[in-house]
Amino acid sequence: MKWLLKFILFAAAVYLAAYFVPGIEVVGIKGAIITSVVLGLLNTFVKPFVKILAFPVNLLTLGLFTIVINALMVMLCEMFVPESLVVTGFFPALIYGIALVVVSWVLNFVFLKD
Repeated sequence: MKWLLKFILFAAAVYLAAYFVPGIEVVGIKGAIITSVVLGLLNTFVKPFVKILAFPVNLLTLGLFTIVINALMVMLCEMFVPESLVVTGFFPALIYGIALVVVSWVLNFVFLKD
């Protein structure tokens, strides 16, 4: 049951982060749910391979290249669900990736205290 609450919180984070970042649009609650599913799948199956390939660059930047990888995952998500997520460029995707991590962390901290 806890995974359902985590999924709902992540969908809320997707919607709230898009509200704060200009250049990113999530179309409705249904769009937030679809986007969170696709983004979750990309982060589970694609992101680990990208991080392995980008390990030398990530090592040189002391892990900051992970932010760029997050932006690339957001842009890839938009390619899969263009009717639910609209990204106008790389820099909005970069800011959205950071905002998504922060909003998701805050929501998890508030609602999932262990």
